[in-house]
Amino acid sequence: MRPCLDSCADTPIRFYPPQTIDLWVGYSKRYLAQAASPPEQRAKYVAVRNKLIKAIHDAGGKILAGSDTPSTKNINDKKH
Repeated sequence: MRPCLDSCADTPIRFYPPQTIDLWVGYSKRYLAQAASPPEQRAKYVAVRNKLIKAIHDAGGKILAGSDTPSTKNINDKKH
């Protein structure tokens, strides 16, 4: 297992071909470097997002979590 993916050893990524993992890691590093924001800005974004999701839920709306998020956390990953 590659050192950068040690924390993913028990996730489905361990089944990907090494070339796919390398490609994904490269894209992820470039994306995160460009999308980096100060912690206070990120906290504000998360607070607004959470309020919006709660308002939709409270109004009876349905919410579908997608897998195309740039987040590095998987919604199904019980560790996060």
